[in-house]
Amino acid sequence: MFCGFNVGINNIIQSTKYKNIDIIITGEELTKSSTILNNLYTKDNIYKVGKNIFGSINNIFLKYDYVLIDYPPTVLELAVNFLIISDLVITPINNGLGAFKGILDLKNTLNNICRQENITVPILRIVFNNIKEDEDTIEIYKLLEEEKLNSNLLQSVTTNSKSFIKTENKLNSIWENKYYWRQKQAYEEIIKEII
Repeated sequence: MFCGFNVGINNIIQSTKYKNIDIIITGEELTKSSTILNNLYTKDNIYKVGKNIFGSINNIFLKYDYVLIDYPPTVLELAVNFLIISDLVITPINNGLGAFKGILDLKNTLNNICRQENITVPILRIVFNNIKEDEDTIEIYKLLEEEKLNSNLLQSVTTNSKSFIKTENKLNSIWENKYYWRQKQAYEEIIKEII
């Protein structure tokens, strides 16, 4: 229990084929937590929630070498709470300008909140996902270099597939959903690169 809520961490841990590496996967419902957090916590304490959750279930995390948290792309309070207690944040980027701006927003948000909370900023790594080899991708590479973020790029890249039809699915486990094979492959490549 945490703040009267049943965290149920064991219910959301997903195993991988790697020893001591599991994934915690969230869903769309978790993004609705901002209203609850804003009602339960003052502005001064809102970014202590992740640390409190981690502390209350730390015994579960101690058995892992790595904990990967797959979270929808947002900088809402709960997402930021998980990010600021992380050692490493890996964020996907495609070859769109909006994705690049999202990386800048994420970097600035992490820097500002970690400074405010007097904690170490997590390492930020960027992975290209579903990209095409075209002028847009070249432009994103240039922008990353201008912002001195090119050193944050992982070597793993997931390219666009002409034969794969993009299908929107309910946000369930990628390990069980047949449509997320490309994401599974990307995770496995990233895990190998981290290790």
